Amino acid sequence: MTLYARKANIETAISADKVDKYVADGYTVFDETGCIVKETAPDNLNALKQAYTSHVAELKVKDAEIARLKDELTRAQKKLSSMEAQAKKEEPKTADADTEETSTPKPRRTRTKKTFEE
Repeated sequence: MTLYARKANIETAISADKVDKYVADGYTVFDETGCIVKETAPDNLNALKQAYTSHVAELKVKDAEIARLKDELTRAQKKLSSMEAQAKKEEPKTADADTEETSTPKPRRTRTKKTFEE
């Protein structure tokens, strides 16, 4: 697996055993697909403030999405419960039709005598 270390505008291909050394030197390590494998912590206060601000903004977006999904879930649950209530109202009509069929007696079986011929 090939890994890449990036710092500012420098990108270098590295092996997996050198990841910690490059991270200690301030590099961010990526895999072949561009996903971050290991990232160095920012050194200066401005970079930390910027990272904090971006995380807070992401949290606000996620909180809004969670609120929207909760509202959608509540509406779906209300719709489902109303559909279940409607189905229960209609259920006795179909149950009566089933009981009428089962309540009618079956016709009697008639037996015929068998005759044996010799």
